[in-house]
Amino acid sequence: MARTQPRKIFAEADLAKFEVTVQNLELAVNKLFKGNHCESENGSSGHPLQTNTDLAHQWLLWVQKSADAWQMIWFLLAPCPSNSSADQTPAFGPELQYFGANTLQFKIQKNLASLSEEDVVALRDKLLSLITQTAPGSSASGEKFLPKFVYVRLLVSLATLIIRTVGDGNQLAQTVWGQPPDPVGQLINLFSSGQAVQVMDAHARLNILLQLLTFIPEEYGTSYLTKRIRGYVHHYCSRTAMPSVLNLVMTFLKVSATTSDQKSSALNVINAWCQFGINLSENVELLQLLFGHLMSQTDVDSSLTTEIFNCLGHLVSQPSSVKCQSTFFQLVLPTTVQSLAPFISKILSEGDENVVNAACSYLISVGDTYTGALILPPADQNLVENCARCVSLCEMILKFTNHPATYPIEETCSTLTFSFWYNLQEDLPVCLSSVSESNSHDPALISVWTGHCANLFGVLTRLIVVLCRKCQYPPEEVTDKWSPDELEQLRCYRIDCNDFISSLQSLLGVVPTASVLSQLYFSALAQVGSDNPGSHWRAIEAPLFLFSGCNTLGEAPDCALVATPVLKTFPQVMTSHPKVMESCCDLIGQLAVWMCEQSALELHSEVNVLKEVVETLTGALQLEEGLSSHAAMALKEIAAASVDELHPLAFSIFEKVKPMLYLDNLPKLTLLENLVYTVGKSISSLQNKEILHITQELLNPHTDRLMKLLNSEVSAQNSLMSEVHTNAALAATHIWISLATQLVASIDCGPTEDDEEEGEGDSGAGAGWARPGDEVDACIVLLQEIDPVMKMLMERYPNKEIVINDICSLYKRTYYNIRHRIVPVSPQICLYAVKFLSVPSEGLSHATSLLHIFTTQNLLPDIQSSCSVIQQSFQIIAKSALNSDSTVVSHHYSDPDFAAELYYWLLDLLKERESLRLFSHAIATNRDLLLDVFKLLLKGLNRQESMAFRNCIAAITEFVKFSAANRNLADMHACCVDGMAFIIESVCDVLTGISPNINGLDSYAGLLQQLSIVFPTELELTLKNCLFQSKYATTLSSEAERSYFISNVLKEKCSKSNMREVCNSFHISCVGSQTNNLLMT
Repeated sequence: MARTQPRKIFAEADLAKFEVTVQNLELAVNKLFKGNHCESENGSSGHPLQTNTDLAHQWLLWVQKSADAWQMIWFLLAPCPSNSSADQTPAFGPELQYFGANTLQFKIQKNLASLSEEDVVALRDKLLSLITQTAPGSSASGEKFLPKFVYVRLLVSLATLIIRTVGDGNQLAQTVWGQPPDPVGQLINLFSSGQAVQVMDAHARLNILLQLLTFIPEEYGTSYLTKRIRGYVHHYCSRTAMPSVLNLVMTFLKVSATTSDQKSSALNVINAWCQFGINLSENVELLQLLFGHLMSQTDVDSSLTTEIFNCLGHLVSQPSSVKCQSTFFQLVLPTTVQSLAPFISKILSEGDENVVNAACSYLISVGDTYTGALILPPADQNLVENCARCVSLCEMILKFTNHPATYPIEETCSTLTFSFWYNLQEDLPVCLSSVSESNSHDPALISVWTGHCANLFGVLTRLIVVLCRKCQYPPEEVTDKWSPDELEQLRCYRIDCNDFISSLQSLLGVVPTASVLSQLYFSALAQVGSDNPGSHWRAIEAPLFLFSGCNTLGEAPDCALVATPVLKTFPQVMTSHPKVMESCCDLIGQLAVWMCEQSALELHSEVNVLKEVVETLTGALQLEEGLSSHAAMALKEIAAASVDELHPLAFSIFEKVKPMLYLDNLPKLTLLENLVYTVGKSISSLQNKEILHITQELLNPHTDRLMKLLNSEVSAQNSLMSEVHTNAALAATHIWISLATQLVASIDCGPTEDDEEEGEGDSGAGAGWARPGDEVDACIVLLQEIDPVMKMLMERYPNKEIVINDICSLYKRTYYNIRHRIVPVSPQICLYAVKFLSVPSEGLSHATSLLHIFTTQNLLPDIQSSCSVIQQSFQIIAKSALNSDSTVVSHHYSDPDFAAELYYWLLDLLKERESLRLFSHAIATNRDLLLDVFKLLLKGLNRQESMAFRNCIAAITEFVKFSAANRNLADMHACCVDGMAFIIESVCDVLTGISPNINGLDSYAGLLQQLSIVFPTELELTLKNCLFQSKYATTLSSEAERSYFISNVLKEKCSKSNMREVCNSFHISCVGSQTNNLLMT
């Protein structure tokens, strides 16, 4: 149950009120472990430790930290005294015993330094005695002994004691464990010989010893240790204790009477001690012993085999193992690919998933550790043999990738191999380049290495075939039983395969990779027959799915030779199954790019192939919604990839697509937009009159539908019905504007790049651009025709966000396509921008985004038309913000977000080079506009919000810069001089602490620095007049200080950072002076 109230923290005095007694401990522990289900036997159900979990928890922690906890531990863990030795039952319940054992580990870990060396020795003896007397199988414990989880905690405490004493230095370690200190060796002798622990049988002793040896490195890895302690412990374990541990483990493995569980425990010890570094070259016998246990099994012991493979994997994946290449080539590699090969084949045939995954992980560990050696074996007398073995190892890993089972239900090992294949394909080119760049190698040696790498390339090529088979969908009767999570795992697995193909093509080559997939595709198609592909659609779909991973094929010269034959088969296979349709549609646009970018093929053959594919896709539009969506997306991909090739099919595409656009129940908007995009691209090469005719025919039904809904909305009397009609009209509006946007944006009827280069330097070259012989511009006419409907929509829904968003999106998405002919529609764009200003919330954002169209460099070749737009937008925004009676802007000018956006727009206009050019032309002919804009900037100095204020200061700074660069604009220069008094007064209010707007301190530094450069004389005079006013008399300490500040501000070459320091120091001085005056008062 989730905590509903914050945790309460109790003071130490409150915790000390409860005496440390058995009863209180039992109450607190039971509350902590059993919660609200605990019931006191003595009737103290209202005790605070029993009712408050936070109190119980914090009190137990307080008890653990107390000095008396050392004595409490042994009391809680001691058995109850009895006259009968056979009835030595524990005195307390398992929860209280666990608390005692946990407290013991806590005290050893945190408070061992509080004990003397003699006390530590006594602690060691008590702990060993308790472990031996209460262990399972101990004769001293009788039939009653500590629970397993309590006993394990005692072993962990002993492991912690070893780490802390060894890590504390030689003196304490020698006192506790002798000279030289070897606690692990002593414990091995103690538990293996049995001389000091006769009360325990051999089986119990060995189990305890193995557990203890496992806990020591685990505690080392999980405990927080200082660098010094960690260094001492690592040195001891790797140098002194390691030989004893490995000898013990090998003894266990050699004795035939050792049980399988004991061998597994011994292997766990090796796994745990690998973190200290086990040198493979010095422990060849251990490797031979592990390999021997695998090969000697007649019947595969699943648990033991898994542990052996995991242990081998840990050994070869150590960081130090990569240096032991001689051991790898002399023992690990030959044994793995020769002696273990039959055993691994047996494992794969039996199909035990745990064993298969363990064997696969071992092979992957070998491959990942020695990837470089696998690619370029050392040049010795066994080079040829080692090369063959390296290839055999890769083929063994390939068998696990090709595990004959269904992922993820029956196998998961195929995903484990991806890391090795990625490492191999990444390191292969590096190794090859190092060989080719080296001049010291013998040509015969280079020839052997080159042939070896060619064999590795062959393995990677076969990997494509394997992945193609693994990617196939299982039969429906199988997947119907799968859970959604299992289906999602299969989808992710297929994507991983596709990603790997995409990565592999950079190594094998784009065309070779695509050729392999193409051969697999045609082979599957030949087996099932092209007339009936639906019966075995899985074999057809898999290579098509992986084909999309070859995503850069268009750069190769032979791409069309691969793409065209595959495209020719699509009309026969696309409709065989929804999954095949999906893969074809994902691939079809890419294949069209490859095919149409090649000039080697005849154009008519390309068009014929595209014509068949387009006809199939347009036919698929009538199918179910999922298939029709994929078909529409594929048509859009073809249109984007092969515009020129689609032009002969323009009328045919429009006639096929038109029925989908006129359905009473319209499909999804995305599908409609894709179809409209396809139509727009296909008709781009027609004459403008033909384009206009098709676009009108396409949009008119939607326009009529929209007008009908708008009229029915007006006539509706019932309020509920009116809301329904309004929602329907808004939905139709969204569809209508979206289709118009997509249509105008997709029609390529503007000048080409060559046309733009020819017209460069002529300011009016693009203003009236149109195709030779055309009397109309289809896109411009279309925008002008839909404008009255959009105006009516703005009047009907002036504050509807969806309408404003759609209209704004229309011009933002189409302006680049019509940028050379935008002058005829610029008035209506400006008009919408002005209307958006009256919309609350996001109105200014939409308005400024439209006005940014006119401030984009080289967008408007006609400077006069641009100036008129800029003048109008500036004038409306400035006057509306300044006029308190205006209903356009001022009603939400008080909104901080609106003000921040407004000043950011002004800042943006003043910073962009092209907008500055337009701004200078605009204000040169309109002095009132200049004054209004500057007043609006000054008005922003009163803003208290950080963002709006900063944007305003930055805009004023840019204004001053602009006036310095255009000194011929006398009005602008006069504005800056006239407004300087107000600016400086605002600065002084902030610097002297009168104004609470402390955010302006850093912002004003840049403005002062700019004013000192552009207007040094006026700034000095204004500062003197301002700082010596009476209202600053109590905030400044002396006239000398004010004069010093002015001189620093006016220093030549004063940077912005220096100006910031000047302002900060003056501000601190003024605030300090003001504080002193208040204290004196």
